[in-house]
Amino acid sequence: MSIGSKIYKRFGLKFALAYRIRKTKRKILREVWIQKILMFYGILKLQRDFEAFKIYQTLREQNTLIVNPKNLQFIISHYDIILQWLNSKEFKEQYIKTNHPYPPLLNPKRLNVKESHFKDFIVSTSDCFDLDLCSKGKFADTESRNDESQSKSIDSIQPYPTLSYESIPAELAWDLNLPLVRGYNGIWLYNSCSGGEATEKFFSYCSGVEFCTICWKFKEYKNAYIYLYQNYLEGKNIIFSFNAWQSGAEKFANLLDKKVPLFSIARDYISRLKTGVNHILGTEPITNRFKFFSLEDKILFPQIYYRGVYKNKPDINIT
Repeated sequence: MSIGSKIYKRFGLKFALAYRIRKTKRKILREVWIQKILMFYGILKLQRDFEAFKIYQTLREQNTLIVNPKNLQFIISHYDIILQWLNSKEFKEQYIKTNHPYPPLLNPKRLNVKESHFKDFIVSTSDCFDLDLCSKGKFADTESRNDESQSKSIDSIQPYPTLSYESIPAELAWDLNLPLVRGYNGIWLYNSCSGGEATEKFFSYCSGVEFCTICWKFKEYKNAYIYLYQNYLEGKNIIFSFNAWQSGAEKFANLLDKKVPLFSIARDYISRLKTGVNHILGTEPITNRFKFFSLEDKILFPQIYYRGVYKNKPDINIT
């Protein structure tokens, strides 16, 4: 029985229709063309001039769809910084030339670097040049090139004055296409019917490590990104799973830029099919039936729900 049918049976037609309307509305709002219109309308409300068209075009060129008014306000407020990064040589070499489908709207290196680390970098680079040797004319040919490359390196890693991974909310980071905070040290490539619960149980016994099977915990990868983003900023050690069938999987995968070990559990396809066909989704709740149970009553067995069918036993006969 569907959720709508359950609502109709318990609360009546009015509530069932309201549920159906909300569900249909959410489905419509997920359509890309609807999100494009909403984004343009949101920018136009905040920026009532020709600049709104430029901002919209910039976001579309970077494969970005943002409908949250607060996040659009952030884009408009920091548009000059974003444009400077998008026009930089580093951005074009790293993201445009490689045809990255979800390029970040801010420099991840500058967001990730701490002010103290930047000061240490300045000191260490200044120590690399011997002023006495330079005054004697040695390294004269390379001095200007070194100064130029040093300047580019400093500009690349210099932290933003007011922006960092810590200051940017996780939902906004997703909209900005920022790579996931580099707190992860391994990724499990998930395979259905291939020891998933055993793997999660194994990691539950590992001290100092949390394990997150994304496909069991979240319906879409945006929520998984937000969860991991916040936990990695807190310094937690979480190993997460990845599968390709949930909403947002492609974008999530492209926001992983840290080189880490991958592991997966393989199983022959026949065994996987056997497990899948007989996979139990759950059982009918029978707790209330036992409140007045007596020896004269018949033995009650819960109705088993299978994943592939509803209430019926799987049938693999070909007709």
